[in-house]
Amino acid sequence: MNQFSNELNQKMTPVYVGKFNLTHHPFSNQFNSTLFYENEGRKITLKKISHLLEFTKLILFIQGAQGLGKTTLIQQRIRQAKDNWRTSFINAKDYTTPQALIAKIAEDMGIKLSHQNPDLQAQSIQEHLEAMHQAGLTPILYIDDIEELNSSLIPTIASLIRHTPETQPNVRLVIIGQDIPPALSIVFPLDNNESTLKYLPLPPLTEKESTAYIKHRLNVSGYEYLEPFNRVQLNKIYLDSKGFPIHINHLANHTFAQYALDYENKKPVINLNEKTNKILKYVAGSLGGLIIIFIIYSLFDLKKPELDIATIHSENQNLNDSTPNIINNKTIASTVRSDASIISKKLAIPEQVEKKEIKITPKPKPVITKKQEPIIKTEKPVKPEKKIRKENTKLTSNSVKRDQTWVKTQNPKHYTLQLISGSNRSAALKFIKKHKLQGDAAIVHTLRNGKDWYSVIYKSFKSTRSAQLASKKLPQSLKRIKPWTRSFSAIQKNMK
Repeated sequence: MNQFSNELNQKMTPVYVGKFNLTHHPFSNQFNSTLFYENEGRKITLKKISHLLEFTKLILFIQGAQGLGKTTLIQQRIRQAKDNWRTSFINAKDYTTPQALIAKIAEDMGIKLSHQNPDLQAQSIQEHLEAMHQAGLTPILYIDDIEELNSSLIPTIASLIRHTPETQPNVRLVIIGQDIPPALSIVFPLDNNESTLKYLPLPPLTEKESTAYIKHRLNVSGYEYLEPFNRVQLNKIYLDSKGFPIHINHLANHTFAQYALDYENKKPVINLNEKTNKILKYVAGSLGGLIIIFIIYSLFDLKKPELDIATIHSENQNLNDSTPNIINNKTIASTVRSDASIISKKLAIPEQVEKKEIKITPKPKPVITKKQEPIIKTEKPVKPEKKIRKENTKLTSNSVKRDQTWVKTQNPKHYTLQLISGSNRSAALKFIKKHKLQGDAAIVHTLRNGKDWYSVIYKSFKSTRSAQLASKKLPQSLKRIKPWTRSFSAIQKNMK
């Protein structure tokens, strides 16, 4: 066993399994049929094993380097065994004497041995195996780590199997490992033309399969989110593991454990699944493009040249000179009103200048009075906005009954459920109102990286167990955000 398997084969459950309420340790090397990842290659290999055991008498050799998942594959095959199969699975390095080997095979296949003498035991189990074969049953012996097999056991195995090219063996033999021991080749006619032995090599996972392997194990363990396995992390795990499941387990377990350690201080508002993440990236990219277009448009927007008073006066004078018999007093007054409007909007000139220039036209006073009224009216809509803000302020102040004072007075040894957190207090208030938590929730104000941070917590509990039980009774809309159990001592310590 190497450094990867030694660490993960321990029976200790990682902290993050309880922190995220997982149903399994997702990256354990211990066999669990729920965690088994069946890619296309392994699916084909499982079908081949079943077909060859049922319709041939070949010895099967599942070959591959250590850590590729050969043992897991065979254990999945045993779990899916047919009704007429009788199987025995042994690890070669665990047995050194023929007596121990025979006792293990007899126990697995339901054979009772009535003799204590080793020779009589071997004869008795042979008789039982022949009887099984005649009754339509198929005894199958799986030997794992075949390269570790003690040479003293080979004659016993050969006598049990009785494999010859002409006759059907009493026991079907499936061996798993990296290489076949030379002593085994002497007893069995293991040639390379596959007339006796069938090689079934097991390759490493591809990069795509490695990613699917990690996501499958997380999903069946009850964790349906991306964090912390982003594209960069997944690529690094594949390159370091070279597609070996045992190494993938080690690296993924280390990544997830580190994420759990940082989780308390860097808990996200809401975890996002992969589909939502892609949509948000698309929306963010679109908004970024619109902002860039707006900036470019603002820089290159050419304003029309503004007319000064002299130009307007000159144009009006020329108009009066060229058409003295056509334009009457009403037309002149209308022209002056239009000109005065341009002056007031474009140049915003003082009142004295307006009066001075208006003197050149008839009846200037009514024009000034009529154009001042619209300017005054534009200032009136500002007042309703202040009323709206006061009303919103009044609503938000009554949205939460439990305030900072309530949080500070709680027993530091008690616990609470943190629902969400973020930098927007209004969003926290809307969340409480949406889920009707005004009487049970409180908003905790802290600082994160020097900036305001608001967390929504739910009720007070005497123990973590009671808090976890309460989280399971929450509405489905709140369960999806994975409520987080926190102690009041930690919260009160960080409060602003």
